[in-house]
Amino acid sequence: MIRLVCFDMDGTLLDTDKKIPRQVLRALHRIQEHGTLVTLASGRLISSLREYAELIGTKAPLIALNGAWVEQSKGDKPMLCWPLVIDSVCEIIESAEKNGLHISLYLSNGVIIRRSEATWEQFHWELEKIRAQMVNEWPSPLGAGNQIGEQRLMKVLVSGEPGLVAAFQAEQESKFGEQYNFVLSGDPYLEIVNKNATKGAALKAVAEHLRIPRECIMAMGDHYNDLSMLEFAGFGVAMGNAPKIVQKKANWVTKRNTEMGVATALAHFFGEWVVNE
Repeated sequence: MIRLVCFDMDGTLLDTDKKIPRQVLRALHRIQEHGTLVTLASGRLISSLREYAELIGTKAPLIALNGAWVEQSKGDKPMLCWPLVIDSVCEIIESAEKNGLHISLYLSNGVIIRRSEATWEQFHWELEKIRAQMVNEWPSPLGAGNQIGEQRLMKVLVSGEPGLVAAFQAEQESKFGEQYNFVLSGDPYLEIVNKNATKGAALKAVAEHLRIPRECIMAMGDHYNDLSMLEFAGFGVAMGNAPKIVQKKANWVTKRNTEMGVATALAHFFGEWVVNE
């Protein structure tokens, strides 16, 4: 019996308009009415997840920033928080910018970008409804510890042409793979977080908190940053738009997110009643 379902957001639960399809939302309400819990796991900030969580009506803790932040409810101290130790971040940022790649710094509750890359302000607003703080130069000091002002540095997003991003990932992992977790959330997007932070580790913490065994958990995702939670869950479901490597690691592959893949998977595992009119 599936007691908890964990969904990735972009490329999985959401359509191209960043909305949950009506049929999927109805199915989520129905499975919750019958006792199954629902949670979300994303690279987004926790503030970006709350609106969707309220729409779904989920009561389970939420997983943000690729597993670096787990929160039960707004205003509470996070159940889990793994900040990004900044020691080598300056070198990574400098190397990325020399390679023509964009950098976004994710803090506990905000994003910082360079003013010279102001077009990314619109990207963060459209994706997360976050007004990025624009700076001429990166905050100083950006060295020891994990603080930038009053907030902790949680994630570095490196973005650019997929080939350049892949080459940069390989180079940086060879240097700093023991310090940080480097994971792709999309071909143009490399996310750098605390070495301990993965969606799988965060889902494990949520499962222990809820006292739900992993064999009673389903997880659904579409990219490499979802692999750890697909492997942890008793039922790992990959989207049809996921890379082949991710699909091969999953227990089951559904349709693409643009083809109602989530609804198809829920009907397969729970029954057609969850999606029928």
